[in-house]
Amino acid sequence: MSIRVKPKQYAQLLYEVTKGKTADQLPSILSEFVLTLRKKHHTKYTHQIISFFKKIYNAEHNILEVYVESAEVLDDENSKSIQTYIEKNYPGQEIIFTKKVSPQLRGGVMIRVGDKMIDGSVLKNIIKFRQTMRIR
Repeated sequence: MSIRVKPKQYAQLLYEVTKGKTADQLPSILSEFVLTLRKKHHTKYTHQIISFFKKIYNAEHNILEVYVESAEVLDDENSKSIQTYIEKNYPGQEIIFTKKVSPQLRGGVMIRVGDKMIDGSVLKNIIKFRQTMRIR
C-alpha cells in the first residue's frame, strides 16, 4: 500500500528543504525533488506544487501578489489609485503588481489579491444593474 502525497505536502516539503539554502545548493536539491516526483509518477502535479510553493513562500516572506486586469492600459492616475487602495487595505506587505490588458473586458478593471477577486468590470456592473431592475 502506498501513501499518496498531495501537491500541497510536496510544496511544503520543497519549501522546508530549500529554506536557507544558497543558490549553489538549489540545483541539486531541485534535481532530487524532480527525480522523486518522476519515481512516484507525480510529475503531473508540478503546476499545483509550484502554485502552493509560491503561496507558502509569499506568506512566509509577507509578499502579496496583486493581478490587475483591465480593458485598456491603465493611466498613471488609475494605477496609483489601485496601488493606494491595496496598500491601505493590506498594510506592511511587500506588494507585487502584475498588470494585464484584456480587451474582452470591454471596460473597467478586475483585481485579484491573493484568493480575493474585486470585479469592477463594466460587464459585471451591467449584470448587477439588470438583476436590480428585475427585483423592482
